Amino acid sequence: MAEFGHFEFSPMDSMLDGSYVWQHLQAPYLEAKNSDEEKFIIDIAAVAVQAGGWAAYGAHRTVASLVGPGTDHPDYIRTVMTALYFLRDEGYGSDRLNDFEQAIWWQVEGDAFPRSR
Repeated sequence: MAEFGHFEFSPMDSMLDGSYVWQHLQAPYLEAKNSDEEKFIIDIAAVAVQAGGWAAYGAHRTVASLVGPGTDHPDYIRTVMTALYFLRDEGYGSDRLNDFEQAIWWQVEGDAFPRSR
């Protein structure tokens, strides 16, 4: 998950090929997602929230990619927030978030995501 998190956050800085990313970092999760989407979200959140960091960001982006960013499953929101707290703590600002991430932050925190340090 961390490898996918790094790739999604900064693809231009990544040395990963798009076909590798799909084949090795996304496609392996399709069966779990297709067999039971809710269980997929719950299971990925359990690992991501505990791991934190780039793994949480990768998990957030995996669910967004395979399920869709519009899911409002509480465990997905928890995964997103774990990823966003990590980015905030690392000094990344609102300019690095997409509109969906900023909306989730606002919904949970009640204010705007901080600017870069």
